[in-house]
Formats: sequence, structure tokens, C-alpha cells
Amino acid sequence: MRYTTKLLSLLFATIALAESLPPKLLNYGEGILNTASTPGAYMGALGSFWNPAGWATMSRSEAVFTWDDRNSARKRLDNWGIHAGGHGFGASMRRSLVSHGDDFEYIDDYQLAMAGGSRADSWGLSYGWSKGEPSGDMRQHYVTLGNIMRPYKYVSIGSAWTLGLRNGRAQGQVDLGLRPLGGSHRLTLFGDLAANDKDSPRTMQWGFGAEVMPLNGIRIAGKVSKLYPDAPAPWFSLGVGFSVDASSFHLTPHYDNDDERRYTSYAVRIGGVEPGFKAQQYIDRDKNIVALGMKGVLTYQKSRYLDSGRHTLLEMYELIDKAQADRSVRGVALNLSGFEAPRALAWELTEKLRAFRASGKQVYMYVDRPNMTQTYLLTQADFAWMDPLGMMDGIGWLTGHTYYKGMFEKLGIGVEEWRYFTYKSAFESLARKDMSEKDREQRMALLEDFHREWSRALTDELGIGADSIQMAMDSLGFITAHEAERFGFVDTLGRWDDASEIIEQATGKSAHFVERNKLGEDDQSDPYWGEHPRVAVVYALGACDLDTGIRARYTSRLLKKLAEDKDIKAVVLRVDSPGGDGLASDWVADGMREVSKEKPMIVSQGRVAASGGYWLSAPADYVYTTPFTVTGSIGVIAGWLWNDGLTEKTGLTFDKAQIGKHADLGAGVELPLIGLEVPNRPITDEERVRVEKMIVGHYDDFVGRVAEDRSMKREEVEAIAQGRVWSGPAALDRKLVDEIGGMEDAIEHARKTAGISKHEKLRIEEYPRAGLINFDRLFAPSSPLGMLAFKLGMIPVEPLASESKPYGLEVLDTYAKHLGQPLLLLPPEDLPDEK
Repeated sequence: MRYTTKLLSLLFATIALAESLPPKLLNYGEGILNTASTPGAYMGALGSFWNPAGWATMSRSEAVFTWDDRNSARKRLDNWGIHAGGHGFGASMRRSLVSHGDDFEYIDDYQLAMAGGSRADSWGLSYGWSKGEPSGDMRQHYVTLGNIMRPYKYVSIGSAWTLGLRNGRAQGQVDLGLRPLGGSHRLTLFGDLAANDKDSPRTMQWGFGAEVMPLNGIRIAGKVSKLYPDAPAPWFSLGVGFSVDASSFHLTPHYDNDDERRYTSYAVRIGGVEPGFKAQQYIDRDKNIVALGMKGVLTYQKSRYLDSGRHTLLEMYELIDKAQADRSVRGVALNLSGFEAPRALAWELTEKLRAFRASGKQVYMYVDRPNMTQTYLLTQADFAWMDPLGMMDGIGWLTGHTYYKGMFEKLGIGVEEWRYFTYKSAFESLARKDMSEKDREQRMALLEDFHREWSRALTDELGIGADSIQMAMDSLGFITAHEAERFGFVDTLGRWDDASEIIEQATGKSAHFVERNKLGEDDQSDPYWGEHPRVAVVYALGACDLDTGIRARYTSRLLKKLAEDKDIKAVVLRVDSPGGDGLASDWVADGMREVSKEKPMIVSQGRVAASGGYWLSAPADYVYTTPFTVTGSIGVIAGWLWNDGLTEKTGLTFDKAQIGKHADLGAGVELPLIGLEVPNRPITDEERVRVEKMIVGHYDDFVGRVAEDRSMKREEVEAIAQGRVWSGPAALDRKLVDEIGGMEDAIEHARKTAGISKHEKLRIEEYPRAGLINFDRLFAPSSPLGMLAFKLGMIPVEPLASESKPYGLEVLDTYAKHLGQPLLLLPPEDLPDEK
């Protein structure tokens, strides 16, 4: 109602313009009869003429031509109107034949309107005037202020107030709509009441009725109405409408109390504002194939503009859903040339394509230089082809470290690892020259789990046997296109330009391609009343830090705000983090617990959700993971670097003045250019005891929180902790997570546990909000603007930072910022190469 309040002052200000002339306002009762409904319950421009707030409720534009058969005076079309608008704006013109003196004359009524607001509360303001010889005697200029409130899917409440600008005459109207069948538009009950400033209860206009839509495209409405103040007997109107695609035709005969038809109203509507029969999809049934150029990166969020090089996971979900629902689409064709995706996200896309195929539609794929991730995607192709000169690479699995201890010795930097838990190896690359046996053990277990899932998919979906897979892996890691065809990775060879011919030969049907933007907009308006139920998707990406990465200050405040937001029915937290600062992790975990008290709190794990990233998973009501997720690593690590001859080798020196026995802990020379401060001394035995107690205490707290959050015994958690990392399936076996699934599964679980019907459209609110422009791409050195900016000396030749640093750099930053402090951190090397 806040929009209405703002406009009331404008309405009342017009009273000063009133003049004492006799003209009346438009007759609401007779005028609304053409809809056989009420302004608030009716979908479209006809109702918006009487309540301008209706223009804001239309998510599509519409043009309507109306007429009736009251043409006896001149034997031609005398009563007609044109109404057009949508998205908050509308214009109307009505021509009426009226008795004026001893003859009949025309009056043309015009109206301009603007509207705004939300689906739950919309407002509108219109200005009307008339032309024609009798208009001066029978009409006056007026303004109408309207409001439509739809606080629930079951109820619509409309109201409008009209003020004449010549004599101050006023009239008001209210209407009520009810949808008793679960809020479905299949049945709407309605009633309205209108009165002017001279009316008594006996002379007011009223009406009531019902509208039925048994199928999209068929509308039947009946209404009993009192049309005129001095006519107590009601009229009956029966409206029938047929809508096909974006066009519809309506006819509404009107009967008096003697069951005599007085006249019939007609309307032709263009715009698809009300749900119609989608004939075009049946005409073109199974004709189209959606061409998807996938060059770029599959990620979580992208900017609205200048960000064509990225595809978001939710964007792909929506696109595939639209293709699945469109009967004219028989399949999708993915051009995977230049496509990159983390393996966990690629698995989620694969599962979405699996569901698409299960609906009876087909998937076609083209590759030129497929890596292992693209090869995994090929398992969901009904038909795949490869460039004849292409090469399949990356056949194999690898994980490893670069070890820095030897370099540190040469530089004169001492290293001490504080490792009290068997598998917590995050500091190992700084403190050793080779891989420890326990680290090798957990890494091999990860690789074996990943390889098992990858091989299973190739065998089950492509029919490639274990021997052939092993042979392919042992072929120096590279397979030619012809070899890939022989192994069964692809069905034939060709280029993307040959897609039509290849698909036609494979299916025996012609291939008619359409671009993805053909599926971008619904071809009909949304008949739902009020706001759609909302689920928040919050992204916690990167290192666990207060101000970067997962941005714990922001994210924890956001979660607590979402917990209190009654419009948000559930929250899904997407975790893709190797951990970091335990304080940052705990802040976000506290916010999750606040959400869980009020509504479902679901976690979807991405590429990695380990150590501090797993701390963000445990408090959830339910946790989904993927077969390629790295999770667990319940443990704490810390270490110390110090000046052990660096001064002598570099000439850098450090001096100090201090108060306090330990004030110099961590103080030392700062390396030029990189800004890394190297402590000037090792820690003392006394400090080491303190550090050990702090690390062990932090670990005990971590284990205890996981046991409480996951409803496990402490000894159960201890048995799988010690910093050990697990793949998604291994974590499921150990009750660290609840189910193998992706973000779509998490959203659907949130929907179900929040009590939202699967038939209701769900609105996804993503946080943090996507940016408007990707400035990194705008000023990239390869772009024209980037080259110009470089020539002018505005930016360096190096590309600007991407949305997040590689995990390796984030980990090094975390070490530097928290040297000597307990960290909940997974080393980046624990993530197998994404080939």
C-alpha cells in the first residue's frame, strides 16, 4: 500500500481544479460488463481501463479490440474500443453511440495510465478525457487512482477511486477475487461493488460470479450484475473465450431479468496475457534443435553485461528446462569447443542432461580437443562427433605438490610445521621436500574414487570396457580423433559446421536449429497471484576469510537477515571453499544456525568443501555433495617461517624497539615487491607449548561441532577426522554428508521441506547479487577498450584479476595473513588436475 499512499496526495491535490459543471463520470457497472469479471480478478487490458493498477500486473503487453452489436441506430459498428499496454503503461480509446437530444451522437473516451509496484501490491494512476459534440454535456475529465493487493495466491483485492476535475464528483469501486483450488487460476470467484458520492446503499452497483479455465485456452465466466442505480433487477452475462498462442477471441452475451439477450460484447486480444493453447508448439512438434555454443567457463555467477564468456549453472538449468517443456524442441546440440568446467559442476550439468534425455528428448555434442571433463559430458550424448584433426588429451589422473623447503634453505628461511593430526598436510609443501606417506594415501584414495566414477560412466553410458579405458589411458595421454572413434568415445568425425548433415544422417530427420534466445522468454503471461515463493541461494566461494573469499562479515549478516525474512522460505548455501580462517568459518556457521531455527537450511557442495569449507557444511539441515567433490579434512594446521640466514644472503636487516616479552613474535624483514614479512626469529619452547595447546583445542572444538551438527558420536567423528580428505561418495559412507546430488537437488529439497508445491513456480534469489558489468572483461588486454586503455597508460598489460584468485594463491595469501595461527585449510594440491 506504500505506493498508493504516495499517490493519494496527487489525487487530492486535483480537487482544487474542480468546477461546478453537471457532467457525469463513466458508468462502471455497464463498462466492466465486457469482461464478465472484475478489474482485480481479470487478466488484461480491459480490466485495467477501470483499475489502472492492472497495467502493472501484466508481465506481457497486450492490444485488445472490443465491440458489441448495439448498432441498430446506424446499422454499423458504433460501439467499439482499443486498449493497449503492459509493463506499467496503458492507453485506451472507446467510442460510444449515445442519445443526444433528438438524435444519436458519438462520444470518444480516452485514457492514459501508468502503474508500478510489485506482484503483491501494485498501484496505478490514469487520466481520462472525452471528445465529441455531446461530451461537454455528458462527460468530464477525471483521474483514477487504483490499487490491487494480492498478499496470497488465493486472494486479490482491488480498489479504485475516480475524481472528476470539473465538479469534484467522485466514485469508488472495490472488488474481491478468490481462488479456492490451492490458488490455481482454474477457478476464480469474484465480486465487486461501485458507488458514487450521491449513491445510497439501494442505488449502488454490484456484481458477483465465477470464472473457470478447465484448460489453458478455454475461459468461461458468468456474472450477475446490477448495472444502473435505478434498475433493481440484475442482468446476467456469460463470457466464453478461446486463446491460441498469443491471440484470443471472446464473446459475452448479456441478458436482462426476463432472459432476453440485450446485446453481445466481443473482444480480440493479441499478446498472450492469459494462458492459451500453444498450437505453434504442436505445429512445429519435434522440429527444432537448440544450438548451444558453450565456449567459455561454467561457473556460479556472471555480470549482466559484457560477460558472454561465462555460463552459470542456474542459467543452464533454466535453459534446459525450457527446452524440455517446449514441444517444438526435440533436442539440444552442444558445441563444446573451448568449454571449461570444474569437474563437480560438469557432473551437475551431466545429471541435468540425463533428466532431459529421460523426458524423451535428445542431446547431441561436438568436441574438438576434449579433456577428461568433456569426455565425461559425452556420456550423455545420444550422438557425438569430433573434429577430424582434434585430439583427446588429459587421459589420466594426477595430483602433486611443488615443495619449497629446498628453496627456503637456499634463501635462509627456516620452516617449522606444527602438524598434530595425521592427514592434515596443508603446510607440508613448505616444510618438506617430498610427499608424506599419509598424504600420498589420501590423495590416491581421492584419485581412485574419481576414476571409478569416470570409468563407470564410460562403461555404463558409452559401453566402453575397462580394458579399452586402460588402453586409452596408457596411450601417452593423447588420442587422435580416429582413435577416439574406434574406442567409442564419439560416433563419427566432422566439424561443427557439418552439424545439420551429421544429425540428419544419424537420425534420419532434418535438423532445424534455433538459438538459445528463442527460449529466453515465456510466450504467455503468468496467471499466478502475488509473489512467487522464494528460495535464497547464497554463494560461499573461495578461502574462508572475513573480507575476501567467502566474505564472512557480509555472508553471516546476510544469513541472519534471511532468517528473519518471511518472504524467503528456505536457504541453500553453495559451498566451494578449501577453508582458511576458522573465525570466518564460524561466523558463517552461526548465521546458518539462525536460518535453521526458522526455515530449511540446505548446503550444496561444489568442487571443494573441506576443512573450513566443511565447517560451513556441518550446521546445515541437509548436505548434498557430488562424486567429484573434495570434502572433510576435519583438522587444524599451522606453521612458522623465520629468518634463518635470509639477512646474510640478501642484505635485508631488521631492528626493533619493544615492550613485552613476546611483542616481537612475527616481526621481521619484509621482502620487497611481494610484501611478505618474514619473522626474525623462531618461536621459543614456551611459545611452542602454547601453540600446541591452541591447535589441539581448536581441533577438539571442530570435532565437537561436527558431532553435534551431524548428530554423531564424538568418537565417530574422530575416526574419520585427523585432517583426512574424502571424495563425495566416501563422505556419504561416513555420514559427513546426506546425499549425492547437485544444486538443483538442493533447491528441490528446500522447496519440499518448505512446503512449496512442485507445481508452483519458484523464484530463486541469488546472493551476493550479480554485478552489472564485468569490468575485467571490459578492460581485458585483448578487448578494443583494453588495448586503448593500455595505449593511454591507464592499465598495465597484464589482465585484471578475475572474480576470484586460484586456490593456490588464496592459500598462500592465507598463510601470509595468519602465520602461526591455527588454520582450517586444505592445500590446493589436494585438488586433482581439472583436465
